[in-house]
Amino acid sequence: MKRRIAAALVALGLAAGLAAAVPSSANAASGKQKYVKVSTKYVHNWTFRSKAIKACVFFEVSGKITGTRRYAYHNPEGDGWDTNWYYYYKIKANNPKIKAKAWPRKGSGCDSTKKVKLTKLQLKQAWNETRCGLGLSYTGSIPFAISVNSTPGCKKHSLGTLSTSHSGPITGASQSNSGSAIKFKSGVIARKGDAIGFKAAARVTGHRKIKGVGKSDSVSKSFYAYLK
Repeated sequence: MKRRIAAALVALGLAAGLAAAVPSSANAASGKQKYVKVSTKYVHNWTFRSKAIKACVFFEVSGKITGTRRYAYHNPEGDGWDTNWYYYYKIKANNPKIKAKAWPRKGSGCDSTKKVKLTKLQLKQAWNETRCGLGLSYTGSIPFAISVNSTPGCKKHSLGTLSTSHSGPITGASQSNSGSAIKFKSGVIARKGDAIGFKAAARVTGHRKIKGVGKSDSVSKSFYAYLK
């Protein structure tokens, strides 16, 4: 199996529940400052039924989002902290994985009890910031390709992508970034009860010879991984 790392610009990012407005002190409850480590696991899967390669490709993404949370604002009407707003930092997507396996088509569906050999499988995942200036970095031996470009309203928009190629004959492949993480350099403020969400994308490309002719087909799926 041949494996290579390639750079790509697939849009992914931090998406839901982001708020940075200064809260009204009228409804602020006071409490002692707390530092809490939080984590949420994510698992999403899809089945891609391709006419081009006459096969189905089942693929799954999984990992864990971690971070640390504390109260964001001191309550100006008391000695404590406003318990309605949190500041999240050290936010990471830990060991984000993609795994895929090929099945034969059966009628209008797929037969998960059997396998199909492909000439190659390509797997991609990507993460980015949707708020300007958070920045991205990675840890671990398998590097994400970090790039910065300009988007409307943000001169420095960071994206991180990991791409691997697995040569066959092959019935499945996995992209594991064990012990590694893609992380944000800055923190995020959110109201209590809101979710800090990563929007990510996974892309799978299957290659197969049909009657001696090389064919390929691909699909991309977006997903959310929330941290509360």
